[in-house]
Amino acid sequence: MRFWLYNGAMGTMLLALAIVTGQPAQTESLTINLSSPSVRVSRSLFGVFFEEINNAGEGGLYGELLMNRGLVPSSEGLPQGWTGTDGVRFDPSIKLNSARAGSIVLPRAASVSNSGFWGVATKLDSPLEARLWLKGTGMVTVSLTNSVGEHSSSIQTIQVGQEWTEHQVTLSPNSDATDLQLTVKSVSGTETHLGYASLKSVEGFRGRKAGLRSDLAHRVDALKPGFLRFPGGCYVEGNNLSNCFDWRSTLVPIEQRPATPRTFWGYVSSNGLGYHEYLQMCEDMNAEPMFVINCGMSHTQIEPMATMNRYVKDALDAIEYANGPISSPMGALRAQNGHPKPFDLKYIEIGNENGYEWAFGGPAPYHERFALINRAIKDRYPDIITISNVPVPEPGDLTSEHYYDSPAWFWRNKDRYDSYDRAGSQVYVGEYAVTRANGRGSLAGALGEAAFMTGMERNADIVAMASYAPLLENINNRQWNPNAIVFDNYRSYGTPSYWVQQMFGENRAQIMVKQTLLASLSEPPRVEGRFGFKTWATACEFKDVAISINGETRYRSAVPAIGDFDGIRGEWSVDGGVLKQSDLRENLFAAIKGVSAQAKDDWVFEFSAKKIEGREGFMALAAFQAQDVGIQWNLGGWTNSVHAFERDRARVGHAVDASIESNRWYRVRLEKLGNELIGSLDGEVVEVLREEGSPNLAASAGVDTEKRELVLKLVNGAESSRTLNLVGMPVMRIWKGQILTADSLSAENTLDNPSHVSPRPWPVRAGNAVALPPRSFVIIRVPLTTAEMGPFVR
Repeated sequence: MRFWLYNGAMGTMLLALAIVTGQPAQTESLTINLSSPSVRVSRSLFGVFFEEINNAGEGGLYGELLMNRGLVPSSEGLPQGWTGTDGVRFDPSIKLNSARAGSIVLPRAASVSNSGFWGVATKLDSPLEARLWLKGTGMVTVSLTNSVGEHSSSIQTIQVGQEWTEHQVTLSPNSDATDLQLTVKSVSGTETHLGYASLKSVEGFRGRKAGLRSDLAHRVDALKPGFLRFPGGCYVEGNNLSNCFDWRSTLVPIEQRPATPRTFWGYVSSNGLGYHEYLQMCEDMNAEPMFVINCGMSHTQIEPMATMNRYVKDALDAIEYANGPISSPMGALRAQNGHPKPFDLKYIEIGNENGYEWAFGGPAPYHERFALINRAIKDRYPDIITISNVPVPEPGDLTSEHYYDSPAWFWRNKDRYDSYDRAGSQVYVGEYAVTRANGRGSLAGALGEAAFMTGMERNADIVAMASYAPLLENINNRQWNPNAIVFDNYRSYGTPSYWVQQMFGENRAQIMVKQTLLASLSEPPRVEGRFGFKTWATACEFKDVAISINGETRYRSAVPAIGDFDGIRGEWSVDGGVLKQSDLRENLFAAIKGVSAQAKDDWVFEFSAKKIEGREGFMALAAFQAQDVGIQWNLGGWTNSVHAFERDRARVGHAVDASIESNRWYRVRLEKLGNELIGSLDGEVVEVLREEGSPNLAASAGVDTEKRELVLKLVNGAESSRTLNLVGMPVMRIWKGQILTADSLSAENTLDNPSHVSPRPWPVRAGNAVALPPRSFVIIRVPLTTAEMGPFVR
């Protein structure tokens, strides 16, 4: 069994110390030295990242209950979200202001309704505030109604005048409900124009009138974020520069704010959650603001350098709005908007995921645009901490790194920052999450992230900040999987990953302690499951398929039939004597039914494949269990440049630089012999994979100088319990413990069972060893004496 040793004082990792065969497992231990403080940990190490994705804000955290309150028109009929009785129409010629595209016209006795974001939810004792901008003649009634038009709240009557006027009414629900709608009915006069509308709870988060949705805001606040990064994400860039986030347009009253008809993530945003509201949210949550600005690059367009001054001015004005004195133009606007005191903006990230080789435009355009904006910021605001998306020739203060991968990747990379150059740039891990082999957010993913976080904490001199992503998901519009907080229109839950973030936030150390962890590696991962084919942004053909297991033919077909598969994603068909996949989307597969290999089996999987069109090659699936769970031999992957094995879509083994030609048949052979996978093309061995075990025990040790306690964070990713010897621990006192665990690594939370995987107190007895339950993240807090605190308070 292979062992690894981490020495916290040197910040290095000594790998492959020994290979032990035929001997009992060596003792696992964590040694700490309370007389040797290590690195200081800023409160800003762990924060949160908010992006307008998954209806996270619009239809979620923002608290507005009406969909498309700004009346962004549809191609025909009424605006999305609105329904009306006969005669109700949209009139583009009469509008409330220049930010609106028109108004909804109600003839006498007609009504219009908005059912919000998959239903308006109410509670009996929680009144709602409706705000309507109306003009016309006569009167209208306003109420909440159910699906058959029955009133479900008090009914308010409004006298409408001939000039646009804002009307505010309070609606008191008759009962708890989840599927209501706001209904406005014309009861007298000729016709009434509705130019804008809003429906919110009377009191929001932190007692703010019509503020954030309280239950979601409290979940975010419970993370105790050191900072809040906003507003994205790809939302910052936009599909093109015309629909990137325009923070300046959000500084006017809500009815005057232009809506974004189609955000990067495809839905209408009223922009009620604007720049001022983000800064206010940071203040309410005691989180440092981090604003991400567009750097003149979108997913399809790049602003010429000759006209980049507008983006430079945007950056400088955004800082002035947040921090400038009220004597400055933008500071005066902030005061006019109700906040004379500066917000103390500290961090600016310049661009989002620009500058990567794979990103639109590539590195060069980003490098020069970052340098231009960074110089302007530093010249005027030298104390602002600037963040680049990638390493750049003229660096800012931090460089962002993003990681989305499998649990195994996070375990294998939990010590990656041990060997970073201490003379180089500090890192902001701006986005990270287990996105593969993780269901909709499982314990397995949470433990992998917890292990990775212990490494960031131990290396807080390199990792200055980190934020899990994405933060929020309306379950009716899942555009990314998984997410930390999942909600519908009246309920919410935290995924296991959320609870890991919460536990780290609640149990911060300010100074780390020198530590040495000795731990065994896990057993090599099992190779078992089904077989099949996969394509990625490519159309391909397959034929002459054969599978033998332990020398016995289990499947053979010159032309596989569609009925031979029971796991299909894509456009698969049989035509012209071949099996075809013609869809050019990503991650499409077909799994052969009824043929499965066990870990002990040897087998051969053969087929012929031809690429027709697209950007990549094709893949052989083995040990397939579900989408993104199993092994794939990726031939012509990564824009047709590499052959490589992947497990759970994370690259394993040694890749080979190679490509797949179009319109050429290849004979693919994938063979398992013992612990090896052998991949051959046209009779020649291309790659051999022999997987090894990976770490499945992680630890960090630090001192909470405020509570005068030692804080241990221990992660056991194994399916069995283990005893960890503890050396250097104070034992003559009461220890307190907390644990996150479940009976399966695949365990998840749901709206109906929100606390299935959640922290609970864990009885732990002081001693020289601790028994760690299987599949667990454990926190132990130990009171320290004045003498023990000595090295940490000087």
